[in-house]
Amino acid sequence: KELTGMTGKKPITEEELEKVKGQQILELPGSHETMSSIGNLFSDLLQLGLPLDFYDSYVSRVSALTALELEQYAKDLLDPSHMVWMIVGDRAQIEPSIATLGIGEITSIEA
Repeated sequence: KELTGMTGKKPITEEELEKVKGQQILELPGSHETMSSIGNLFSDLLQLGLPLDFYDSYVSRVSALTALELEQYAKDLLDPSHMVWMIVGDRAQIEPSIATLGIGEITSIEA
């Protein structure tokens, strides 16, 4: 519901966006506290093909992001009709509820 809403009937509000932007910016210093975390950041940059100075402008790029831009990114990248949902649990108990979600065909895989 949230994914389809974000790209249509219930787009993200400026208030929601500002809250998330603040969280992302405030979390950044903590992501550089240990050698391990710094190594993980560099690993992510290399795996994603991002420049090594990616984080130099991170705060300004996050700060400048608008709700309309985020909505467009969501429309470009998130298509719920092509997503695979993995739900784990007792099939007898959860399948009726899952069926009402209308997320597609239910396939069961026994453990």
